[in-house]
Amino acid sequence: MRNNLKILMTLVIAMAFVFSACQQKKESPILKEQFSVNNLPELIEKIRNDADLSREEIELFNAGITGNINRLDSLEGKSLESIIETRRELLKKNSVNKFINTSIALNITSRYIGWIPDTTNTTGILGYKIYVKNRSPKEITRIFGRLNFFTNKKRIMGLFDVNLTVKIPSGKESIILAKISQSNAMKNVAQIRKILETAPKTLFAQWQVLEVEFADGKVISLMNKKKTETAE
Repeated sequence: MRNNLKILMTLVIAMAFVFSACQQKKESPILKEQFSVNNLPELIEKIRNDADLSREEIELFNAGITGNINRLDSLEGKSLESIIETRRELLKKNSVNKFINTSIALNITSRYIGWIPDTTNTTGILGYKIYVKNRSPKEITRIFGRLNFFTNKKRIMGLFDVNLTVKIPSGKESIILAKISQSNAMKNVAQIRKILETAPKTLFAQWQVLEVEFADGKVISLMNKKKTETAE
């Protein structure tokens, strides 16, 4: 009886290995081929007739080509597998960033609402007013964001990284002044002020929260590199 049980268990394990092997996808040899603009006609036929190349792989390869349509020479000599993996990693990164953006939006509502002129300097700006509402269950202690000014012709007039040390309890809202630091006072501030005073409808402001820190030290962040503060 005991020997029969051992034999049965051995057969079950063997069948499991066979089933697992059958379930594994056979890799297409095309993935190892190098891309070249000159071999596209041949490549198209191979992809069309290859049963081992998955739909996802074809779509990722196509996206990799489309994303580099103006610089296809940068893909010359790269394997299809490399192009596919690069695109897969990019899509994953974009998806993660979308999730982080959603997480930030769930915890904070924030927007640019105006500016304050420097009364001691006719061409200067004291700072920008940022509206913040804490939607999270925890107190917010720091906000890092980016304020971008651009004209109706899409010309960028100024880009300011803003690091705000705050104290906003859960459910509360506040208007915070993002002051312009002396080291960055010359970054088109005079031009921005002139447009704001003479033709404000031609200048647009885009404010994005990139990082939120809470009183317990937890952080939600889109930032991967050390920040350079240009306003506080």
